Amino acid sequence: MDLSAMPSELTWTILDSIDDLPSRKTASLVCKAWNHMLFTSTKVQRDINLRIFSRNRGPAADESMFNELFDCMIASDRNYVNVEFCYVNFEIPVAWDFLMFLVTVCQSSIRRLKFESCDGLYRRDLLAVLKMTSSLEELGLYKYSWKNVSLPKLQKLHVETLGENFVEFIKQTPLTSLEIHDIDLSNTQLKRISRHLPKLERLELAYCENISDGGLKNLSQMRSLKELRLWCIDVSSEVFKRWKFLPLQKLLIYFNNEMEDPCLDDIAAKMPLLRQAVFYDCYRISLSAVEKLQRRLPRCEVLEIYRGDGVPRSLLHETHIYFRSADFPRGVLKQECPFSWYD
Repeated sequence: MDLSAMPSELTWTILDSIDDLPSRKTASLVCKAWNHMLFTSTKVQRDINLRIFSRNRGPAADESMFNELFDCMIASDRNYVNVEFCYVNFEIPVAWDFLMFLVTVCQSSIRRLKFESCDGLYRRDLLAVLKMTSSLEELGLYKYSWKNVSLPKLQKLHVETLGENFVEFIKQTPLTSLEIHDIDLSNTQLKRISRHLPKLERLELAYCENISDGGLKNLSQMRSLKELRLWCIDVSSEVFKRWKFLPLQKLLIYFNNEMEDPCLDDIAAKMPLLRQAVFYDCYRISLSAVEKLQRRLPRCEVLEIYRGDGVPRSLLHETHIYFRSADFPRGVLKQECPFSWYD
């Protein structure tokens, strides 16, 4: 639906006439080829997901876009809950003005805030934004210093660079989900993170090249951890031997060159609560070991091994091999990968 020729007042009049929009259904509004917003709630609740994407548009086009957003917000009374900025240059005055206007108007409603590949957002400015969003529960950042930052309601966090004072920051934060995509993450930092996040339920580590067995062994201290995702981190057999009982329900390992069949024996012995296990491009694991693991994990609803080479063609179904429990013989598994937010 092209809304570029419609005044914003008419747009909201149309949306207000929708009384029975299912809560999980999404209607997309597109204005002048950019993703204007997603309308995902009922008329009464009026929750809006706002995603602003301005890559390769140019200063003039960006200024026009933000002016339209100003008109849209001024003409409406909406509670913006999910807000995402992608490739936005906040050195453009109107972009910064819009951000401040947005958080001023919606400071009590914004729950999730994400900045992806944005320029010109300096620490002092971002700190001012975070102080205004007192109800923030999820945050995505990509280079930041955590000194003197307090977000008492934050539950989910994605970071690509830990920056300064990160451990001190998390001590005061009730995080339940943490994604770290930082190649400079050290064993010492991981040890302190595992110690100071006792309520963490979901952890994703990606491209952490400096992490060794000495750092990974500390994950067994996280007694509330239910989901663990390791991307491009070589977890050796020694780590699985050192790990104590883990209450994991989901284990997803991508691109591991160290895992061998004995690792699956340790997984079966120390992670009996697993309901989903995915091994993606772990080429040193045999199919027979996966079948054995299936028999030893009666709770496991989905057991998946994905391999692109070294497997006889007769055993492949479009290069995927799935093993499922008897309770889910026809279940459909969607391949899960990192770099996304998960409920």
